[in-house]
Amino acid sequence: PYSELHATNDKKYMDMSSEDCPEDYYPVYKGASFDLWNPDRGIDTYYAWADKSLVQILQDKRIRSSRNKRSVFSHFSEEIINDIKTLPFYKPKISFRSISRATDSRTIRCALIPPKIFVTNAGPYLLFPEGDELTEAFLLGILSSLILDWYARLFVETTVNFFILGSFPVPRPPESDILFKRVVKLSGRLACIDERFSDWAKAVGVNYGPLENDIKQDMIEELDAVVAHLYGLNRIQLIHIFKTFHVGWDFSERLKSTLKYFEKWQKIY
Repeated sequence: PYSELHATNDKKYMDMSSEDCPEDYYPVYKGASFDLWNPDRGIDTYYAWADKSLVQILQDKRIRSSRNKRSVFSHFSEEIINDIKTLPFYKPKISFRSISRATDSRTIRCALIPPKIFVTNAGPYLLFPEGDELTEAFLLGILSSLILDWYARLFVETTVNFFILGSFPVPRPPESDILFKRVVKLSGRLACIDERFSDWAKAVGVNYGPLENDIKQDMIEELDAVVAHLYGLNRIQLIHIFKTFHVGWDFSERLKSTLKYFEKWQKIY
């Protein structure tokens, strides 16, 4: 996990007053700018705009910090670090809201945000020294699942800090595993809502574009079922997660559909 910009200390790089994006500027996200399977909640949710010169500033910062063994960038090769085109700014990335509560309707709110977006510390994102787009799609699916969120709610009070995030158990099946492949397909398709994700979608092997609401919800429910199998849950445990996830929420229809997929994959897996 990495925080790109500090909402207060880096305001000198931002335009906080313009209603529309000025020329040669890019949006600056805050946590509320995205949500689960919604990478762009609209201009009204943006934090600010930032001049394109910030790209070089971030590149210089990356080069400097890569020399520090405690920096996340120290895990990357010198070739990658010195190539500005590999800067996270230029590609989609998994961002998550740092401010969240166990009493909210969801606690881990993450999304694959579009390229050419700056992000404040309210929406840290994940860097991958190893792996590729398939790795990203798989982890996004796990983090977006109700299963992982149930676990997270046991520990999160008001903030999803890096220490808590790093302690979450994540299944690590081989890429040849059929459940790994299914998570990648479901997560990848749910994430790629428009042409901004076309290159990433191609690498994952999915189409991009908007989904009908009923199809989207169906995919989310299948994803929960597949992730439940990856965690080794049985039917009773899956039902328990739904019943104890959120006080007063109406989960009956969603649970019914998730169980249908859970039983389907139980026969396959």
